[in-house]
Amino acid sequence: MHPLSAHQIRKSSFSFFLAMCLLLSTVLANTAAPSRANAASPDPTRVPVNPYPSPVADSALAKHDLTAAPSPLDNPLKGFAPFYPWDNESSLPHSLEWFYVPLKAVMNGPNSFTFDAGIEPQLNAIAARGNQAVLRVYLEYPGEADAIPQFMHDDGIAMRHNDAFNQDEPDYDDPRMVAYLTNFIQAFGAKYDGDPRIGFIHMGLVGLWGEWHTWPYDADTSSDSYPDHMPNATTINAIFNAYDTAFNHTKLEVRNPGLPGAGDYNFGYHDDSFGFKEGNPLQSVTQPESMGGAYYSFMTQMLDAGSENKWIAESIGGEVRPEIQERFFSGGADVDEAIDDIELTHATWMINHKGVGSYSANDAKVAAGIRKMGYDLNVKSAFLQQCGAGSPAQGRRDHSE
Repeated sequence: MHPLSAHQIRKSSFSFFLAMCLLLSTVLANTAAPSRANAASPDPTRVPVNPYPSPVADSALAKHDLTAAPSPLDNPLKGFAPFYPWDNESSLPHSLEWFYVPLKAVMNGPNSFTFDAGIEPQLNAIAARGNQAVLRVYLEYPGEADAIPQFMHDDGIAMRHNDAFNQDEPDYDDPRMVAYLTNFIQAFGAKYDGDPRIGFIHMGLVGLWGEWHTWPYDADTSSDSYPDHMPNATTINAIFNAYDTAFNHTKLEVRNPGLPGAGDYNFGYHDDSFGFKEGNPLQSVTQPESMGGAYYSFMTQMLDAGSENKWIAESIGGEVRPEIQERFFSGGADVDEAIDDIELTHATWMINHKGVGSYSANDAKVAAGIRKMGYDLNVKSAFLQQCGAGSPAQGRRDHSE
């Protein structure tokens, strides 16, 4: 049992029940998916069957039709997330918090793990606020302390230097390195798959900030001659397969839909520059080329990989580009139309640290954007014996759909 506090049930019991259902299904994307352990590749032509249909109504009870009302902005498993730690309860309502984990904080040997010290305190603090965590374990983070476990250095794993970011990058293709990472993923899944304190896991581990790129030390030599520090396709698929096998319930996301074989696995994607325009002339790095986006934009990569319908069975997350977080809904030359990007990507959640701290819950554009993200459920009718004021309710039966 994980420790919970009374504050954790500040949201309604219905919202808590909804969170548990969503964790085991894909209502996040207005649909559902089978457990990864038994799942075939998603069929983009068919919306999966909802595994939680309404029960048959009791005809002995009176039916009361209900009018849908705007959903809460802090519904579980959707919307905007600040960085942990976040204890400003006067901020924009939210249900998720994001944090990074250096691999050395949770792994100190080929088969030795320290989750209790490296992850548990954050999960418990977030759960105590009634929220769920989104996390990424990383090996490289420019400007931060070395995240590579000491035993990897001691075992002689080759380190290559990325001069652009003054960052050491391990030889990901070393068979020992592949074994270390897949061992970690297996233990990570055994410990946390289906943990209700976790909303989503970004797969991390590879590349700068765990974002699966080592720019400019990558395969693109069109404008440079730097060596390629990215893992090869065999290594990438070994890591993907390890994640897909280890996590059957908790939703996974990876940064780049164009990675070798990414579309063959049961995980979603993570746009880390959501809503931003850059370059001269300015081009969106989220929207597809057909809408004026850059050739490397998130949706262009999704289309090129044939993954534009991955949202039907998996989640789409990411981060509103930090430079525009406070302006995401107010606009500017370097900002996309927020609703367009949410609808195009079918985004379920986004890191938006500055926005959570500055948006008003009474801002109609902000509220509409959050309600567009992920799922939106409402109760259409209820079946109950109406009790007058002061009349006994004992033995009353009720039911809703």
